[in-house]
Amino acid sequence: MKRKYLENERLSLFLFLTIWILYTTIYMTKNCYSAAMADLVNEQVLTKSQTGAINAAFYLIYAIFQVVGGIAVDRFSPGKIVFIGFLGAAACNAVVYYNQNYTVMLIAWSMNAVVQFGVWPGIFKIISSQLAPVHRKKGVFYISLANSFGLIVSYICAALVSRWQSNFSISAISLFVASVIWIIMYQYVEKKMVTVDVEKSVKREQKSSVSFFKLILFSGAILLMISNLIQSVINCGLKALTPVMLMESYESISPSLANSLNILLIGGGVIASFVARKYVLNRFENEAICMSLFYALCVPFVVLFVFVGKIPAVILFIALTLVVSLMTVGSLTVFYMTARFAKYGYDGTASGVFNAMAALGIVVANFVFTRLADSFGWAVTNYVWIGTTMFGLIATAAAIPLWRKMLKD
Repeated sequence: MKRKYLENERLSLFLFLTIWILYTTIYMTKNCYSAAMADLVNEQVLTKSQTGAINAAFYLIYAIFQVVGGIAVDRFSPGKIVFIGFLGAAACNAVVYYNQNYTVMLIAWSMNAVVQFGVWPGIFKIISSQLAPVHRKKGVFYISLANSFGLIVSYICAALVSRWQSNFSISAISLFVASVIWIIMYQYVEKKMVTVDVEKSVKREQKSSVSFFKLILFSGAILLMISNLIQSVINCGLKALTPVMLMESYESISPSLANSLNILLIGGGVIASFVARKYVLNRFENEAICMSLFYALCVPFVVLFVFVGKIPAVILFIALTLVVSLMTVGSLTVFYMTARFAKYGYDGTASGVFNAMAALGIVVANFVFTRLADSFGWAVTNYVWIGTTMFGLIATAAAIPLWRKMLKD
């Protein structure tokens, strides 16, 4: 089995910087619909249930096709698959800009999920396998921050535009430009790559006998995928519900202040990522232990959610920020776990499956927990947050000995 990668470190750095900017762009555009949802309902373009159905369709289809994309980038050129995602997403955003009929928007946004099937798996494949070896581990860390930056940019963009339709026109233009930059740049860089055999540390006969299913089963990765889903539920759920919970529980907090605090919440996760990388992540060889640690640290702060409205808003906000930060840092370990599959040639497939679980977590966060809050109030919802966190901790801890065995093997 052959593999291409860059030896030229300057060219490798250039490739990564381009990837980071373009992935931040597509992540921003993926959230432009969410940023426009309030205006869509306010202007009676769509009902609440219709906006929810479109969002649910996107993430459900996205989750399924991430698995397909992961398998595809392990077999075909990841550069071409990423290009399909950028160009296809540009077309889908353009359709929504010109036609806001519910059926058209549902089909267009569902197709947006389909065409992005290989964007993240392809980008992760390039970072974990095709960058210069010296840049791969750092690349895995820094690309994880692109999600948060993209989300922040989507909020800023939504605040600056005068019409919600502009979210989609800006996204369409940005993605079209990104697709042109990508295909020109990657074709040039690919010609500079060297071709080598797969790492000799994995024998040919050994690799051929190890299927991806057996690998994730006996390494405990299935438990870690469940843990990744729960992390996504907690992280995305709190980011989505924090403004509403603060606004409804404290009279002194207005909707605009609640939304401003949410940006601080997201920013706290970015800062925590840098701190954890320097002082925590590099100290653990076993990523499952590291993830368990972050879950355990979350527990006392999640318990404070039960006292919403009874404790000062500042204390609750600090607790919310710490939980989101810990879950954000915990999700970083998933990137390092996924990179472990590179020597088996399954890094694309693994990144697709883990990303699919994260996407399913977004669906659960946006629909299960919002309905819990509507039907039973914040007290019951916050008890469910505690149970969810504990379940994530148990699943992760159970994977520690299996993951340790895989690392030794």
